[in-house]
Amino acid sequence: MFLKASGKKTHSSKRKGFVGPLGDDIPSIFPIIAGVLLFIGTLVYAFGLVQEKNQYLEIRRAGMTLSYIMTEKGEMPNEAEFDEKCGLVKKTADTNRVYVLVTLKRYCKNVELYQGGQGKDYLSPFYIEKFEGDAGIDSDNGRTWLWCSNYESIENIKDGLFEQPKNAVLLNYPIAVPCPTARDSTRGVGFVNVIVWR
Repeated sequence: MFLKASGKKTHSSKRKGFVGPLGDDIPSIFPIIAGVLLFIGTLVYAFGLVQEKNQYLEIRRAGMTLSYIMTEKGEMPNEAEFDEKCGLVKKTADTNRVYVLVTLKRYCKNVELYQGGQGKDYLSPFYIEKFEGDAGIDSDNGRTWLWCSNYESIENIKDGLFEQPKNAVLLNYPIAVPCPTARDSTRGVGFVNVIVWR
């Protein structure tokens, strides 16, 4: 009679490839982290867009207020009245924490719209150099008659053309101005250009 050898078969309690309860879940954590980071990044981006739009609307609202000050009566009869309004515009701009440039151009002959190009820079709303020739002659048409700003560095501009700020809001309004000379009581068309930025 043969006796079977009694021996316990040893089973390894460790399974091959098993790292542990947390270790097996590590690969699935990466997509979750990536999803959370993507979600946070989207929120930050959306918040930035909202802030940028709000800032633009604040600048535009300030521009509308400043424009109303300059165009309240619908005419600009003389330099003294422009200077008076300029003082109020500067105070209001400082209160709204914005920079402003107001240029007033007279068109006593025909209205030329600024298309850019060599020799036509004087028609730009950003052109601040006042025309010093004889008032009322054809070369005066469309040139800057008066300008006003609370931006200190504007005085150092060469060639009279102010470089457009990145976030500037430009508003244009027609206004009655003296024509054919600045001393006449007859009226012509002028344009008030209000440029506001922060």
